[in-house]
Amino acid sequence: MFVVAAYWRAKEGEADACAEILRTMARLTTENEPGCHMFVVQRSNEDERNFMLYEQYDDEAALQAHRETDYFKQHVLGDAVNRLESRTASFYTRLD
Repeated sequence: MFVVAAYWRAKEGEADACAEILRTMARLTTENEPGCHMFVVQRSNEDERNFMLYEQYDDEAALQAHRETDYFKQHVLGDAVNRLESRTASFYTRLD
């Protein structure tokens, strides 16, 4: 299992828009991508501009397929990235 832990920090005034984009992405990803087993989004209790995404895919190819979807390109690359102060990710392999 290929795991992604991603961290987004929204620009001032953009947190609610980012939250909505992430809700949309979580729904679209889990409904349309059989290679995605989990796409969970959290918003920080201490700072509403901080988000943590936890994603599990079959493998790295499934993550790449996710990044090639029209909705990823539209919502993340075309909209969210412009609303973010920062965006980082770490990659893991789940231990079974």
